[in-house]
Amino acid sequence: PLFIEEDDPNWLDEPDDGWGFKVSDLFKEDFRVTNRRKYDKDDDDDVQDIPNTDWDFQPQNFSALDVDSMSWTQTVLHDPSPLVALIYERYGKRGRECYHVLRELEDAANRIWKSHVLPPRLIKVNASFEEDLVAAMGIEEFPTLIFVKGGKLIHYQSGYLTSDDLLRIISYFYHGVARP
Repeated sequence: PLFIEEDDPNWLDEPDDGWGFKVSDLFKEDFRVTNRRKYDKDDDDDVQDIPNTDWDFQPQNFSALDVDSMSWTQTVLHDPSPLVALIYERYGKRGRECYHVLRELEDAANRIWKSHVLPPRLIKVNASFEEDLVAAMGIEEFPTLIFVKGGKLIHYQSGYLTSDDLLRIISYFYHGVARP
């Protein structure tokens, strides 16, 4: 059976009971969660299912790699290729602004890619989970973009930027275009 009542004599009180079970094993990768609102009319047989909200799994939509403090050194300092790091706060008071900057950053990278130029690598660091890393960098404002080239910090900027602004900054630092 999929469940056991608590009164059942086969009930296990072991602390590791159920370990090794992953919910993701039950679903396909393209599983989508959909809210549906039911509207009841006078009789119960006439119920309409109307789709309300379609939730997408956001991590699959982003091309920026999530980096934690354990992989920061390897990802940022040991690879000499150009890199843009977004330090963001997902659940803070600036969460919505951080989300929009991430979208703008990815839009800028896609536009660079379409022009047949190699865009910088994109990473993101969640300040809510990586408090020690963010404190070590001295970042207090979110969102903050860090521009790295050859394993060295060349520029950082806080606040909201559009994809056009990001294109000008990336072009200046990584492709030798005139100063924005």
